[in-house]
Amino acid sequence: MPGVGKTAIACCWAEKARAQFPDGQIYVDYAMLRSRAGGDVSEAVAMCLRALGVDDAYIPKSLEERTSLFRSRTADRRVLVLLDDVNQPAQVRPLVPKGPGSAMLVTSNGKLSELAMDGARPVYLDPFDMDSGLRLLADRCGEAAVEAERHAAERLVGFCGGLPRPCSWWLPDC
Repeated sequence: MPGVGKTAIACCWAEKARAQFPDGQIYVDYAMLRSRAGGDVSEAVAMCLRALGVDDAYIPKSLEERTSLFRSRTADRRVLVLLDDVNQPAQVRPLVPKGPGSAMLVTSNGKLSELAMDGARPVYLDPFDMDSGLRLLADRCGEAAVEAERHAAERLVGFCGGLPRPCSWWLPDC
C-alpha cells in the first residue's frame, strides 16, 4: 500500500547493513525513471553500470548486453542493489547482482509473486494499528504531549488511516 513506509524501511535497513556490502550499494528509483521520458529497465541497468564505474562510452546499447556487463561487473563484488517502486518483475531480473554475498532489496506496491520462483521472499507491511500509530506520534512529539492530549492524538492517528507518511506533513515540529 502506498505510504506505509516501504522506502523508509528499506533505506534504513540498507544503512544499517552497509558493512555487509563493502563494494557498495546501488539505488534505483523506478518512480523517478517512469516520470522521465524514455525511463525504462535498460536505463536502470545503465544507471547501475555508471554506479559501478563504467563510463557512458562503454555502456552497451541493448538491454541484454547491459545486463551481461552488469552481471560481469558484480561477479566479484559484494553489493546491495535497492530497487524502489518496482511495478513489474521484468524491472528486477536484469539487476540481480552475481557476486557471492550480494543482495537485492525491492519495494513495490504490487505483490510481484512470480519473483518467488526466483527465490525472492516477500515481506508485507501493514498499516499501523492505533497503538503503533500512537507510539510513532509519541516518538515524534514526546510521550507527555500525546498523553496530555490523548483524544486529539487518537483522532490524528485515525485521520492518517494507519499510514505514517500522510501524517508527516502535519508534524514537522510538534
